[in-house]
Amino acid sequence: MLVEQRTYTCRPGQAATVLEASMDGVCDVQTRVLGNMIGNFTTEIGPLNQAAHLWGYDSLDCFVTDVPSSSPW
Repeated sequence: MLVEQRTYTCRPGQAATVLEASMDGVCDVQTRVLGNMIGNFTTEIGPLNQAAHLWGYDSLDCFVTDVPSSSPW
């Protein structure tokens, strides 16, 4: 399994808002394009004000062929 981590740096105090927005409607599009969402996380130590999204793929071939061709944007 291949795991992709997407990390977003937010304005101070807005990481939870980013996670909420990703779960309201945006998540449907992301799941349709990216597939298997493993989880959403925020930082508590280290670099603060970050939200991370983890996406799982069966193989590198699935990632390379599926994501660009089916992207709605």
